[in-house]
Amino acid sequence: MKTLKKLFPFELNFKSVFSRVLSGWFITALMFLVLFPDAAENVEAIAGYSFGLFVLCFLLITAILFRVESETVTGAILASFSTLYFVVAAAFGNSDWFSVGLCLAAAAVFVFAEVRIPDVVRSKKGLLVVASVCFVLFTVIVGTVCCLYYRNNQTSCFDFGLFSQMFFYMKETGKQLVTCERDGLLSHFAVHFSPVYYLMLPFYCLFPKPETLLFLQAAVVASGVFPLLLLCGRLKIPPKLSAVLLLCFSLYPAFWGGCFYYLHENCFLVAFLLWLFYFYEKGSTAGIVIFTVLTLSVKEDAPVYAAVAALYFLCARKNVRQSALMLLLSVVYFFAVTAWLSKYGNGVMTGRFGNLIYEDGGFASMLKTVFQDPVLAVREAFEEEKLLYFVQATVVLFFLPLMIKKPERLILLIPLVLFNLVPDYGYQHKMGYQYGFGSGTFLIYLSALNLAEQENGEKREKHSLLALACAAIVFFGLFSGKLSYVKDYVNTAGERAAIENALSCVEADCCVAASAFYVPVLSGRKTLYELETTKHLEECDYIVIDMRRNFDEKLLKKEGYSIVEYVENVIAVLKKEVLN
Repeated sequence: MKTLKKLFPFELNFKSVFSRVLSGWFITALMFLVLFPDAAENVEAIAGYSFGLFVLCFLLITAILFRVESETVTGAILASFSTLYFVVAAAFGNSDWFSVGLCLAAAAVFVFAEVRIPDVVRSKKGLLVVASVCFVLFTVIVGTVCCLYYRNNQTSCFDFGLFSQMFFYMKETGKQLVTCERDGLLSHFAVHFSPVYYLMLPFYCLFPKPETLLFLQAAVVASGVFPLLLLCGRLKIPPKLSAVLLLCFSLYPAFWGGCFYYLHENCFLVAFLLWLFYFYEKGSTAGIVIFTVLTLSVKEDAPVYAAVAALYFLCARKNVRQSALMLLLSVVYFFAVTAWLSKYGNGVMTGRFGNLIYEDGGFASMLKTVFQDPVLAVREAFEEEKLLYFVQATVVLFFLPLMIKKPERLILLIPLVLFNLVPDYGYQHKMGYQYGFGSGTFLIYLSALNLAEQENGEKREKHSLLALACAAIVFFGLFSGKLSYVKDYVNTAGERAAIENALSCVEADCCVAASAFYVPVLSGRKTLYELETTKHLEECDYIVIDMRRNFDEKLLKKEGYSIVEYVENVIAVLKKEVLN
């Protein structure tokens, strides 16, 4: 017995032995995966290294782990290295369902890990440090990557060039005017009712460049960590668990994906809704009113988010008077804005819900469809791509939003169903677009509510850490490829210089038609059209052609224009000939 105690300085049982063996295996597998990344998706790559060497490394590492007495230490090793292995595998594998599968594998591994969250964060000051670091890192990383993409001329007219031109007009005239959005001068209010953009205008006036908008969007989304921090305090979630939730927020894929798709007013929903939830939990009428109004200012469909929140508040029987007023305001505002867009603008984009609308009806038709035929709505919500989105949106918090004890909290799932699962507009159920900002925020709030009600102890801490592990796995599975932006930026220095030189000849006060991916860099002018869709070509002083992509070669010989700049397979600039 003494000999066994010397050999195994821990309590011998299946779980303790297996956790050490499993840890040794993951550490070894991680080493070889880093050395042979092709092995993540190609069985032939395994032949590149010796099985004997793998086994030897596994035995040596496992032998060392068998000398560790503390179950907490071995549990931390198992959780850390298995998560790191899955993260690297997800990054190399580059597959959506593969990342989801790795999350489930992580859950199985965590069963054998005795893990607790270290007491590094014990106070509000410590949490503020965590939140500040999350804010800075999110803003800097997302802003930088997006700017590299823009500077490498990879951002398109939709949805960046049009907003870049809109802010140019806002700075010059105070109005949200744009010419490249609908092929003619009009107010962006005719397309989307988004007065919230004026909150960005002072910063843009200080630094009037397109890059400013990309950094501002990242900062707006990242600022949601601060109301989330306060919300965790109101819900009495312990600091170390709150810190983990802040990290999950900072890795939430829908927030990163929305930012990576250029610029959208929906980014404001993250911070506004979290502030709204915080003031609701605090019982502050002023805060509820302010952030309800701010939420309504985001877009014509933003009142739906505010109305869902108000409906939940009413059903939860807290702040009833304020909640009723909030619901009424949201409904009235929604119908007023949609009526305004129908009369004075281009109408509301109900086509995205075309699968539930009949007889050319609007939202009323959609509501009638859902009421009369709910099975159809269920069928629409459970298509394969939509199911993937649902799983991704919830597995990154390891299903915390779904662990609902109070039935009224099901209301908080409405935005996910309504905006991401029901529509047949493909972009609305993909993580790389802006349609997850609002619904994702509701899921974060649900996670905080459900986490607050879990009993203290190892299970709650393990669940939180597992959520963080899943967030990291899906995050790297989806976005590790964005690192290629840095590589592309470095490798295309010559091409960028040639493009910059070619575009320098385009005069600032002239009318221009430019290929979609050259619209953003030319957006600081009053008259700019997207070449591929414009009907105003004959009016343009310059035509800028992107030769990196498919283009109409007839344009190079367009009558009345001569080529003033030409870089083979990159860019051509044509100028209208002046008749004497």
